[in-house]
Amino acid sequence: MADSSTTQASGLGKIGGRSQPRQQWHLLYYVLAMFNILTVGFTLWLNHQMQEAFGQSVEVGSAWERRLRDYGDMISIARAVQVRCNNVFITRDVVQQRDDLDVPGECSFGLRDRQARQQHRAHQQRHPTQQ
Repeated sequence: MADSSTTQASGLGKIGGRSQPRQQWHLLYYVLAMFNILTVGFTLWLNHQMQEAFGQSVEVGSAWERRLRDYGDMISIARAVQVRCNNVFITRDVVQQRDDLDVPGECSFGLRDRQARQQHRAHQQRHPTQQ
């Protein structure tokens, strides 16, 4: 009896007449479980970082799309005005062509140009590292 109590207290068991240390599988299990938990946590953090980066790139892309659309509108207005300006050389009637140029919407080119420049300056002041 004394022999069995000392073997149990020391962590040794008798198998086939030999003493053998009790295997510590539960310790390995806990280590692997912690590794899995850390891996899942790191993956969730990385996914969150990627989602934030994607969201920021979508915002930047939509801002550039808006700018390009505004610049395209300004280019079409400038082309329409250029055609009318070229008509001055064809007809040689400056007064009539000046009256034709005073069409609402086409005169807003200067206003839209100033607004676009102000927006560009404001963006550069908020984000000096971006071009």
